[in-house]
Amino acid sequence: MVGLASVLEVDDPLSPTKAARRESIILAAMAVFLERGLDGTTMEGIAEASGVSKVTLYTYFSDKDAVFHECARLWIEQIKDVALAAHDPALPPAERVRKVLIAKQCAVYEIAHSSPFSDQLMAAKAKVPDLMREIDAAIVEKLAEDLGDSDLARMLFHASLGLVDGATSRAELERDITRLVETMVRHAR
Repeated sequence: MVGLASVLEVDDPLSPTKAARRESIILAAMAVFLERGLDGTTMEGIAEASGVSKVTLYTYFSDKDAVFHECARLWIEQIKDVALAAHDPALPPAERVRKVLIAKQCAVYEIAHSSPFSDQLMAAKAKVPDLMREIDAAIVEKLAEDLGDSDLARMLFHASLGLVDGATSRAELERDITRLVETMVRHAR
């Protein structure tokens, strides 16, 4: 059975009032997921945090996974926007790549480490692989344009993902990405 939320999302564009309410629900849910983790978040908790009834919440989202998917979509869009905004065509290619990777991976680091449930939330990215592939592809494409080498861009990007997982601070992450880019670009010449 198709839930009402699916029908609203696909078939009927939301009125400005309903779109604003839906967005406020998503923003409230993001805070709840960060505060309580994926397992500790309930539809009741989301409804309470967003100031709507459960009935209203269910008119927008069929279940907690649907809410999480929209929260993840918004987080990913924010990360993508931050990463691409860091792209400065006036800089040399390696510096552009470094700045984009630092912006992207530090944004991920900040979101992940803003919650006591960061491990749980980072593992939940497996629930939204389509969204992750989309942002990854857009960033790798931008890096490839800068470097003129799609393989190097892909390797740098994926290596930087591993640095996020092992970083103990934002400063360490920035330092490690800088060293990664400098080393790989220098050896690629």
